[in-house]
Amino acid sequence: MPNWCINIIQIFGEKENIKTIADIINNIDDNSDIGIFASLIGSKPINMTDEEYDKIGWYDVNIKYFGTKWDVSVEYCSIDSSDDYIYLNMDTAWSPPINFCIELAKKYSVKVIIDYEESGCDFAGQTIIQSDGSYEDKCYSYLEGLYNGVGCGDFEQELFNYIEWNMDDDNFDINEYIERVIPFATDKEKEKFKDLYLEMSE
Repeated sequence: MPNWCINIIQIFGEKENIKTIADIINNIDDNSDIGIFASLIGSKPINMTDEEYDKIGWYDVNIKYFGTKWDVSVEYCSIDSSDDYIYLNMDTAWSPPINFCIELAKKYSVKVIIDYEESGCDFAGQTIIQSDGSYEDKCYSYLEGLYNGVGCGDFEQELFNYIEWNMDDDNFDINEYIERVIPFATDKEKEKFKDLYLEMSE
């Protein structure tokens, strides 16, 4: 069973390009074996033969071409769209589908922003991809990513959850804990969280 990476993918572009993508997604059969990634960019690079695909194997091709182990069924994806915007919220196995987003941006001449997080593997980030496939990626540890406004969660809520999980431990030291889990925060913010802990523990 994989760890599930949470992804929010935003697609921006000209109306005709957005409509093309939306039409493809909307026409995917819920019971189809072909998911969103393969429907939009194919199951393998266009210059890869079936023989090469069979030799390399689906797993390695998916990791390299999509950026993650499996395609995503339309049934398990939250979708919203307008004339110039598409929003996709999906979980992927282990890692975010950044490579899929790069191929999508190039194929349909759209801008793609993907925010992603996986707390179990301790990462959160954001990749902004231009229509030519060039991109900027920011990836951090999980809490630092949320602190920096990337990923999909709320930093303060997650930190409070972390503290609550540990505060019943007789050996729990809030000062040591704060310094260890959020060394990137300002001193003022650290003091704020320490004070909130003291209020919670009263």
